[in-house]
Amino acid sequence: MYPTFKQETLGRKILTVQGITNPYGVECVTLAWAYADALWPGVSIKNTITLGNAATLFDNANPAYFNKIANNHNDPNQVPNQGDVMVFGGTPAAGYTNTFNNPDGHCGVCDSASPSGYSLLQQNAPYAGQSVNVTNYPWKFRPCIGWLRPVAPVSPPAPVPPATHQTVHLPSSVPTWAAYRVGSQLRKGTSDQVGSLMPAHYGGLDYAIQAWVGDYAVNIMTESFGEVTIWVRDTSAVIS
Repeated sequence: MYPTFKQETLGRKILTVQGITNPYGVECVTLAWAYADALWPGVSIKNTITLGNAATLFDNANPAYFNKIANNHNDPNQVPNQGDVMVFGGTPAAGYTNTFNNPDGHCGVCDSASPSGYSLLQQNAPYAGQSVNVTNYPWKFRPCIGWLRPVAPVSPPAPVPPATHQTVHLPSSVPTWAAYRVGSQLRKGTSDQVGSLMPAHYGGLDYAIQAWVGDYAVNIMTESFGEVTIWVRDTSAVIS
């Protein structure tokens, strides 16, 4: 995601995200809004990165979307990953070379980092009103509060492929076969069970499979009960 975002934003001045216009013009925090919008399209930035000035993002960002990694100023080997949102405190600050009076802090997206410094995708820096750029800084330029690492989205389970041309055969050796309400927990002898099929009475029964329920049951269409679910795993049912 980050390389694409970088390519699409370099040289631009981002003023509005999700219909929210930063009243102060070209600001660093608006780039962070745009990045959150790119990461989770359709999710309000008020619920992900949150609004406010740069220095507040670390505390206010929603942990459901960002893991918060506080910067240990005494550990030079602790560095952010590419794509992490870096959050900086106000300047000037003791021990840092940036003397610009900026109590609101700064933020950007890490392009690269090492124990000696970092490259930051940002806007409104190195000078006021600058469009999106990547600039290299030493760690002692401004105080880094920490970085926000986007939480990897949980992939939805792979859909069960459609049961096109599949059938299930219930052999005549079985007197009855429990039929369950679709969407139920398939508990025999409870309200989940709508009735019983009778393979032995008909010399066996064959049904087209409408859909799989996991890898253990299938939905079929019956004359007596309509669409029902039957258990097939570890049974004498034959799938073909």
